[in-house]
Amino acid sequence: MSMRATLAFATLRRNPARTVLAVLGIAVAAALLLDMVMLATGMRESFRSLLLTRGYQLRVSPKGTLPFDSEATIDGATAIVTALRANPDIRAVSPGLGATLALPGTRFPSVFSLGLESDVQGDYVLEGGRDLPPPSDTTASAAAPLPAVVNRAFLLRSGLQLGDTLTVASGVDAQLRTTARARVVVLTGEGRFFYVPAETPVMALPLRDLRTLLGSAYRDRMSVAMAESRRGDSASVEAVRRWIAQTQPRVTAISTETAIRQVEERLSYFRQLAFVLGGHQPRHRLSPRGHARHAVGE
Repeated sequence: MSMRATLAFATLRRNPARTVLAVLGIAVAAALLLDMVMLATGMRESFRSLLLTRGYQLRVSPKGTLPFDSEATIDGATAIVTALRANPDIRAVSPGLGATLALPGTRFPSVFSLGLESDVQGDYVLEGGRDLPPPSDTTASAAAPLPAVVNRAFLLRSGLQLGDTLTVASGVDAQLRTTARARVVVLTGEGRFFYVPAETPVMALPLRDLRTLLGSAYRDRMSVAMAESRRGDSASVEAVRRWIAQTQPRVTAISTETAIRQVEERLSYFRQLAFVLGGHQPRHRLSPRGHARHAVGE
């Protein structure tokens, strides 16, 4: 061993440029390996924290899809939500409907809108102004402006402020430039939305009003429902997920742990790249004459 070490050291001293390059290569590879592992771990934990921001561990979406992965919606939403809320192992259920509404006369043609129930919603936190009224509040007349909570991006792009009004519409015919239904909306509050990129304008409306605005085809539909297990541990959440799968065959129930596993599968290329970087490091093999021969992966 001492002879091999002596020959290796002599070779390294005899070729300083090659030695420096080899050391730099190993350092860069090690740094990339560490970076890939830390990036994958950080993204996984950030995604977990995002999903559990408001305590909802389960997402119920149209059969075979992820929440908002397509434009598919769930019909018979009232019966499904009622059944979920009747389960004693479920603390809260938050239904939501997503749609794109036209904005006639504004700086941008449309906005992604969410229909939510304010007393159970888990999509945003109010940062200013007034929140949406609870579903039980039926005092507003049909002609009164609809309350809306929007994000900062919407206010900046539209040039509007809280208290301003605008018209939203659905059923737009681009050729005839007509709309099937339209309502005046008043911007009552500003919210920070968790699941929408900060630069994307978004508007939240009461769920019942968005359904009415979209027309009779949407009067009992939702895009997703979030559910919170009463006990919150992994076993209880999984038990609730199985119960939903057995009793509600028209929907798919996804737990936070299931979503994390799917994210890990999509991030597997980080681990594969780390394996390549860590498993194919060059090293030197000494010949009987003391010359260094380059061998890869040996």
